[in-house]
Amino acid sequence: MEMKLESYDIGVIVARFQVDDLTASHVDLIESVTSRHDKTVIVLGVHPLPNSFNNPLDYECRYQMVQTLFPDVIILPLKDVRDD
Repeated sequence: MEMKLESYDIGVIVARFQVDDLTASHVDLIESVTSRHDKTVIVLGVHPLPNSFNNPLDYECRYQMVQTLFPDVIILPLKDVRDD
């Protein structure tokens, strides 16, 4: 039995967005990807340690920041790993 797989036009952005507000460049990037794809997924890197100077914002804060401006975008966490 042959299974027919649906194809999707999905744009993916992998980012950290460790800023209080998305910059104009961040917004331009997200708008560019969303305008070119049916769906957009933003994967936010999540540091395993508590907030620090380099990682001041937790996942939930960054999720809300992106979701407020881009409610149709799918936002997922991705735990950082020590090695690529």
